[in-house]
Amino acid sequence: MTELTNLRSKLRSQYIKIDPNAKVWNNDTLDGYLNDAQDQLTADLNNKIPEQEESGTLTTTSGTETYDLPEGFVVIDKVALGTQWVRKTSKSATILKSSSNSQPSQYYLYGGKIGFYPIPDSAYSFEYTYYKELPTITSTEDCALPSSYDSALCSYAAYLAFNGVSKDVKADRMFANYTNQLTKLSGKYLYQDEEISFGTQRFGAGDNDQTLNMGE
Repeated sequence: MTELTNLRSKLRSQYIKIDPNAKVWNNDTLDGYLNDAQDQLTADLNNKIPEQEESGTLTTTSGTETYDLPEGFVVIDKVALGTQWVRKTSKSATILKSSSNSQPSQYYLYGGKIGFYPIPDSAYSFEYTYYKELPTITSTEDCALPSSYDSALCSYAAYLAFNGVSKDVKADRMFANYTNQLTKLSGKYLYQDEEISFGTQRFGAGDNDQTLNMGE
């Protein structure tokens, strides 16, 4: 974990290099770029970084189909009832099925909630694992990622900074460095799965990438 002041100092001195007195980019601007970089990094790594992993328990109520997801939820991983995995389905797939209430055997995500099919006829305790948003990096909240992610964060933040003032050559160089770091991080920290891939996207300083897998 790296403090915000150290990340900002590294970004300014080792990556941007041309603005030591903060005349072009003040600290608040760089802090915003670093948090944008964290959002982009987690998205490019499929929101499945180990530091994003979390678990929880949900107890159903008889006759209630849908329930709120945890705060900061991004991607569901596994849902289990007792010793059995619960299979994922979709809201649309349940519409034409029998509506009789009984023990759920499937779940779905829809409208920012998790739903169960069949609709529970009693109180069932589900255990689940998921991936959550990383906290915003602030003066009182260190970056939740290991320091080995610092280079990727600073590279993408520098890319955003240069892109915002139309320094295209420098922006391209920082983006290339970011993609190289991303490849290294993917191989080092993420499990290898042939069905999982990652990609990178370029955005201007004012763009917002929405990648949450909140429903189907």
